[in-house]
Amino acid sequence: MKSGPHAIGANDREKSYSLPYELFPTGPFELPAALRRLRDMKKSARGPDIAALMDQAVAELADADSLTMVPGVGDPAPKFELPNQIGALVSLDGLLATGPAVLVFYRGVWCPFCTLTLRAYEQYLPDLRSAGASLVGISCKRRTTP
Repeated sequence: MKSGPHAIGANDREKSYSLPYELFPTGPFELPAALRRLRDMKKSARGPDIAALMDQAVAELADADSLTMVPGVGDPAPKFELPNQIGALVSLDGLLATGPAVLVFYRGVWCPFCTLTLRAYEQYLPDLRSAGASLVGISCKRRTTP
């Protein structure tokens, strides 16, 4: 994680994030168009300074070639075992034992792009289920106990 005035610290993660829910379709929608609308509004919603920082972060990620280690379409996914929302361990092998699995990585509720993407997948959930597949969201967010 970067340090300095623009780094996101632990206190920032505790903030209540206000998402532009008016941009989140409630019916069927095309994900690329919805993501484009959301991306295009970042400057007006967050101001030019924050928009510039976001653009800089995207450019840095692109320059880092961070996707070189990511499996491609059709490549086998690395095996994993992670706790689910109630703490029970879920493994890729266990998921695949019941049928195909679609894995979606979700940064958190504060990420409108991730939330839109999950809503897009939700549109296809009946088709996935009828094909015997499961939809699995993976997040770094740890469950907090009350």
